[in-house]
Amino acid sequence: MAFSEAKLSREAAPLAVASTVYAAFERYQEDFTKITLRARERFETRDYRGADQDATERLELYDNRAGRVAADLAGLLGDEYTNNSLWVDAKESYCELIEIRYDVELAMTFYNSVTRRVHGTIGLDAGIEFYDSDFEINSAMPELPSHLSYPWADFSENLVSALLGFCSFQTPFADMSKICADVSRMVDARLEEVGLKGYIRSLDVLTAVFYRDGGAYVIGRLSAEDEALPLVFCLRNRENGIELDAVLLDEDSVSILFSFAHSYFFVNARHHRKMIEFLSTIMPLKRIDELYASIGHYKHAKTELHRNLRWHMARSSDRFEFTKGKKGMVMVVFTLPSYGVVFKVIRDSFMPPKKTDRQRVLDCYELVFKHDKVGRLVDAQEFVALEFRKDRFDPEVLKELIETAADTVRVEGESVFIKHLYTERRVTPLDVYVNTADDESA
Repeated sequence: MAFSEAKLSREAAPLAVASTVYAAFERYQEDFTKITLRARERFETRDYRGADQDATERLELYDNRAGRVAADLAGLLGDEYTNNSLWVDAKESYCELIEIRYDVELAMTFYNSVTRRVHGTIGLDAGIEFYDSDFEINSAMPELPSHLSYPWADFSENLVSALLGFCSFQTPFADMSKICADVSRMVDARLEEVGLKGYIRSLDVLTAVFYRDGGAYVIGRLSAEDEALPLVFCLRNRENGIELDAVLLDEDSVSILFSFAHSYFFVNARHHRKMIEFLSTIMPLKRIDELYASIGHYKHAKTELHRNLRWHMARSSDRFEFTKGKKGMVMVVFTLPSYGVVFKVIRDSFMPPKKTDRQRVLDCYELVFKHDKVGRLVDAQEFVALEFRKDRFDPEVLKELIETAADTVRVEGESVFIKHLYTERRVTPLDVYVNTADDESA
């Protein structure tokens, strides 16, 4: 056994690995939080260029940290760098370090990111990676309130003033009395419309303000006995002060605000799972992975998507088939009919008139990832080294993958291995919609 540092024994190595990864995760979270906290000042000073730079810096942070710690471990472990049994023990030690963290699920994902860089894992290795039930919130974790609850009597202008005042912006509101009157009127009308007037028990508001694209958002809900009505304040800082841009009082509007076609929010969440649970009460149709991505934790969003996909495939029997519409010249695009995601694999070569190459495609996806989407560009998740059962593929899909993307896809026995793919939320292509919709809709 040859460790790079003479004093590091096999017995000490697992804790050394766990401690090294844990320290790197803490530095990542500190840096992530530091960048996120700038959003408040960017909003108050209308520093849009600075906010855009922060967004790029934060997106690049994760891979930089995970890649650096993987390299550090290579120097620490020497020939034992990929010793599987050592990493099994290291996982146990890491569990003890993170078990009562508020962000325990993010810590597990970070550990997985490091192990996959070290081992080049294909599919899932439950021995050295966290998976499925590991991500259930530990019952030993202390509670941390994520929102404030205001008892409900009658929704008043004073209550609106109190919850907006809790934001404590350094920039004053342009006309607080008008904002309070407008909100009170709109909420009263909405409750009358949906038949909940007289049934609301509390107004619950997340303590953290959400920031994105020059706006600030206060996220709340009106809670009745068995349902919740969204209440979201959309604020803009203009020359005469902070103004109310909109009030969102229905699930569809809030869901669009948190759409997969928008850039990620800046929000200082301490107990991430609790925040996600709150958001789920006002957007019950949103997948957990989309909500994690919306608050900037796109790597854990991938973890949640992969978990959800495996859970779904274990309980379904349909097969991957081509998506509707024209076949892509650059990508093989397929989907599982019962699952609202498309899978995109880059072809080995492209037919004319396409004048591009694989690296150019990768660069384009990287550009989209870092670009300010503002509702126009669909967010994509990048996956490497996935494994699927062969019988879950339509024969024509598998045939095309093997023939046109052999550098990326291989079949071994009853398994299909895909080195690299992108996932996106499934949408209806415009040409398909126009050809199938009624005349007025088209």
